Amino acid sequence: DTNFLLDNKSRPMALKNVYYKILMICINNDSLFFSRSNIVDYSLLVVIDKKNKTVRFGIIDYIQQYTMEKMVESKFKALIAAGDLPTILDPAPYKTRFQEAMKKYFIGV
Repeated sequence: DTNFLLDNKSRPMALKNVYYKILMICINNDSLFFSRSNIVDYSLLVVIDKKNKTVRFGIIDYIQQYTMEKMVESKFKALIAAGDLPTILDPAPYKTRFQEAMKKYFIGV
């Protein structure tokens, strides 16, 4: 999250509206699948090729199951986070947080 914000100077990346809609459909479908499969801790990789004026997207790090260890880690981090959400959440809230973050990082024009 912070890498994208720093690299993009906290501005959302503008995409043609049709591509934005397709990206959001893909993100929603993939994150719903991960949530139903009990998978957390995935990320979106964005590759920007300025020379060829292309952008590629892919979800990475999607092998992490929400196990008892992750549950304990989440509860422990919630205790010490002083009000901040822990990085590891149950699959459903993780999905929602991921989807909402993607809406902040991209905009359809």
